[in-house]
Amino acid sequence: MKKKQTLAMFLAAAMVLSMPVGAYAEELDVEGNASSLVEPYISDSEAPELTGITISDTQVEAGGKLTLSVKAREEISGIWYCDAVFENKANGRKITAWSEDSKNPTELTIDVSEYEPSGTFELVSVQLGDGADNYVMYHEEAFGDWKELPYDISFTVTGNDKADQEAPELTGITISDTQVEAGGKLALSVKAREEISGIWYCDAV
Repeated sequence: MKKKQTLAMFLAAAMVLSMPVGAYAEELDVEGNASSLVEPYISDSEAPELTGITISDTQVEAGGKLTLSVKAREEISGIWYCDAVFENKANGRKITAWSEDSKNPTELTIDVSEYEPSGTFELVSVQLGDGADNYVMYHEEAFGDWKELPYDISFTVTGNDKADQEAPELTGITISDTQVEAGGKLALSVKAREEISGIWYCDAV
């Protein structure tokens, strides 16, 4: 009895191994459906294209804010970065506009300091970047890889009674030691006079 059962098992196994695989090939049809199994790779080597700019107002009081809306065309990896620089041509002061919302990088906030002197600021550059690290600079004057900025946008700062047009004055420097081993640290103390808006930045080389 055991010999008959064993023989039957071997015959069944032999039948399974000798079955044709054409049926499976018809169902998979790998060549015909290759596009559905592997997603095509799409490269993005083109930087975004600036298509428009609008500003929420043309006047702002010192300490106020404006919104700059930048429109751009980017069909593959999307816009990931944008900034805009305004310059007061009368005194050379600049204000850079940034996005406060990472999900909407082309809605830029122009944050005007309460100490900003009255005057008109003109848009001098816009920079755009996409998700593939392609960047483009639009500037008031084309130069090298910079493209010419095709839009004239400006705003005027008004009503400032706390204007600060004087840079800080350096009054003293001390250092914690005159010798240090490689890998060590020293402390540099810088003193300066600034009576209106205060010291916000300092470096030493």
